[in-house]
Amino acid sequence: MSMLSAVGVPEEKILQCVTLRPAQALGIEDRAGSLEPGMPADVAVLDIAESRMTLRDHYGGSIPARKLFVPLLTMVDGRVAYRQIFF
Repeated sequence: MSMLSAVGVPEEKILQCVTLRPAQALGIEDRAGSLEPGMPADVAVLDIAESRMTLRDHYGGSIPARKLFVPLLTMVDGRVAYRQIFF
């Protein structure tokens, strides 16, 4: 997510890239990829923290990144699966 942000992808598109689009690619968009009535409550709450980091790829390329997506809470089928201690 930080890499997509670093290359200029808007946050709304980033969220689609990690939710709806994978569900569509797997053919399970009828039961995953969005929050709607009747869908499982699989949720991730993220903090977008300002950061100064350099992202590197396997080919030696690098790009500065200013946003770090930090998971605060995840829920699977409506139940807490992970929670930061301070959240």
